[in-house]
Amino acid sequence: QGVGTHVMDQLLGYCRRSRLAGIWLKAMAKGPAREFYLKAGFRKIGNSSIPYPEVLPAEAAMWVMGRDV
Repeated sequence: QGVGTHVMDQLLGYCRRSRLAGIWLKAMAKGPAREFYLKAGFRKIGNSSIPYPEVLPAEAAMWVMGRDV
C-alpha cells in the first residue's frame, strides 16, 4: 500500500532539513522489515541482539543498519 515508503520518505526529508549526515536503526535479522530497509538504501553496519530473556535465542539476532542522508 506504500505507507511504509511514505513514512520513510517523510523521515528522510526531515533528516535532510535537519542537516543530518546519516541515520541508523536496528532490525530483526529475520523478518520482512529487514528487506524493507535494504530496499530503502540501508546497509548492515553491525550486529546486535534483543536483550530480553523472554525472546527465544533463535529469534534474538538483530542487524544494526544505517544509511547516508
